[in-house]
Amino acid sequence: MNTSKLPVSSKKIPLDVQVKERFDSMLEQRKQWSNELGLNGEIIKDLYANLVRYFIDEELKYFKSKNK
Repeated sequence: MNTSKLPVSSKKIPLDVQVKERFDSMLEQRKQWSNELGLNGEIIKDLYANLVRYFIDEELKYFKSKNK
């Protein structure tokens, strides 16, 4: 089941959010799309990686605070 478009509350936190294979696959796809558009795929991949890690960290903080 692809949970990327489901509301945050329906995800299994934290395991589903941090699945390395899913994360790496998403980054490689963004890199490929960027390269196809003539952009620097490595830079776009790094940008997405930083953004996604930030949002994962924020999600985890939220769920930890809800479980106190």
